[in-house]
Amino acid sequence: MTAQRREQKLQDVPIAITAVTAEDLTARNVFDLQSISSVVPSVQITGAGGVTGNHQVSIRGISGQGSPIGTAQPVATYIDGEYLPSTDAAFFTLDDVERVEVLRGPQGTLYGRNSTAGAINIITRMPGDRVRAGFDVSYGNYSHVLTRGSVSGPLIGGLSAGLSASYESRDGFIKNSTTGNSIDDLTSYVVRGKLRYQSPDENFSILLAADTWGRDNPSTVWSSLYDSTNTVFVGLPNPGTVTYSAAAEATYRNDNRSEGQAITLNYKASPGLEFTSITSHRTYRVDIAYYTPIFNLAGGSIMRYKTFNSEFRGNYTGEILTITAGINYYRNDQLYATQSPHALGITLPMTSPRDTSNLEAVGLFGQAEVALTPKLTLVGGARYIHETQDFVIDYSKAVVPGPLINGTVKANKPIFNGGVNYKATPDILLYAKVSQGYQAPGFNSSIRSTSAFTFKPEKLLAYEVGVKSELFDRLLTLNLAGFYYDYSDLQVKNIVTVGVQVIDNAASARIKGFEGSLALRPVKGLTLSGDLSWTDATYKSFCEGNGGSAPSAGDAACINNNGIAGWDRSGNYLSNSPKWSGSASANYNFPLGPGEVRANASYNFSSKAYFSPANELPVSRGSIDKLDARLGYRLDGFEIYAYGQNLTNRRYASFPIRALSTPYNFVVSPPNDPRTYGVGIRYSY
Repeated sequence: MTAQRREQKLQDVPIAITAVTAEDLTARNVFDLQSISSVVPSVQITGAGGVTGNHQVSIRGISGQGSPIGTAQPVATYIDGEYLPSTDAAFFTLDDVERVEVLRGPQGTLYGRNSTAGAINIITRMPGDRVRAGFDVSYGNYSHVLTRGSVSGPLIGGLSAGLSASYESRDGFIKNSTTGNSIDDLTSYVVRGKLRYQSPDENFSILLAADTWGRDNPSTVWSSLYDSTNTVFVGLPNPGTVTYSAAAEATYRNDNRSEGQAITLNYKASPGLEFTSITSHRTYRVDIAYYTPIFNLAGGSIMRYKTFNSEFRGNYTGEILTITAGINYYRNDQLYATQSPHALGITLPMTSPRDTSNLEAVGLFGQAEVALTPKLTLVGGARYIHETQDFVIDYSKAVVPGPLINGTVKANKPIFNGGVNYKATPDILLYAKVSQGYQAPGFNSSIRSTSAFTFKPEKLLAYEVGVKSELFDRLLTLNLAGFYYDYSDLQVKNIVTVGVQVIDNAASARIKGFEGSLALRPVKGLTLSGDLSWTDATYKSFCEGNGGSAPSAGDAACINNNGIAGWDRSGNYLSNSPKWSGSASANYNFPLGPGEVRANASYNFSSKAYFSPANELPVSRGSIDKLDARLGYRLDGFEIYAYGQNLTNRRYASFPIRALSTPYNFVVSPPNDPRTYGVGIRYSY
């Protein structure tokens, strides 16, 4: 595991972490990041929603605002050590992946800015000194085709190389009854290459990596959760059908493209001292067109990210002292531009508004572990963050010209962590820690005001205790964690004047909960696993302005920080934070004839979750459950298999959003994916 930026055994890491291997991903039918929530406690991931087509990722009740520019997300996402500009930049097909690590809780000391909720590490397979190759081809309902292949191995003189690629396509899940056409077809591809040199003494290595991927996914197909009169809430209608004009079909587009290059250097100066340097460059762009059925209007937006990231760190491991320290530089140049809502068949320029941002961030970090005794270790860490973000909000070329706003947001912030680890036995680790989380400051994009409304960083103080254990000669793995968060200066959407909704530091929250996971191996070939989490994430204080998107929902009246009358949301749940969630899985591999049967069945559930501070029923989803299964037969490296996902065809509103309270009850949501199934063949060497 690399959760603490060095290789460790998973059960020796004092962090609530789930590491899902490539075989586990395959057995549980996890082909992309959106499905990872079905195998990781306390993680919730919605479908793509809103006019920016973002997914909302929540860990332990912390999910952020999801704005395309000016705000950062609380979940830091990495691929092979490279920090990605947004969580959505990781929503590609997982091909040639060695494992996915999900770290829960603040990770600011070692993982830096914007890891208040946690971090996700995608680690792809490294080429080495032996030939490895494989492919996986499947076909399912909705004409779903998924092909993945990879090859890697030695070249000459310490050089090795690897190449992987994938392609996916399917028909849409939603048909337009007017034309009979599906309007949410999907195509995607990923190509990744690596070239690695390792010295004969294995003390030095250099890795060159490059990837490109694209995903042509439809813009959110909104289903109105109110009836045609817009006065009665009816919930999710028929999730497989909408009735739009033929012209509306041309408005659906959500095209994602990314290209990245990275160079990683490793040097082992001595058995206990190692240095690592990672430098990367990435471009990520999103082009969106959408349709608003209630108002019969179209719109569009574009997002552009160009990032440069460089980190240098050292790891020292001694008998008593272990130190990890380094420096990180990150730059992100962003563009977000939109079209004014317009009639079908009309094309407008992306100038309403056109926002740009230039962010530079530098972090100095270090963490030390001191072994007071062979069983007792003290841990302390710190990070100093300096960042500057210059931005421009330009309405000067809009259909209705507006202001040109310039501004700068700066922050200088030290954050700390500390803890104690006790190795009761070689197979039982007890830990307790306290850590700070940090969510970067930002600005509100797309506002027509001569004042640039900026907001401060969020602050989080997190306490956690846990136990990691392997019992009964390692037949049972049992991990438990309890946590308490004191969350202040929350960046939440609020009303500053009539018709203007912005993000500001208007709330505080308290989050508490526990998590448990186990894996039992009662007989050879059989693994029973499960996890359960309880999270109570509520506002301690929040007065939400009563503008167009804030109904009273039975809450008391109040006056918010901007002097606007509103509603007191204290005690209400944070967005996308179900109280209960969990999963259970049975994996059984047993010999049959000349080969092996490989079977898996898994069940995932989650209680009700709200998606607005008002905690109103229309902007929520009910409890959900999902049943998946896979059955295969493996012989001489080949496996034929059948799979099924969401076998009970449980449908729900995946990401409900309220745009207006009155005069229209405008609540819309994309539905989750229906039941899918198929067959395939895979080979590995």
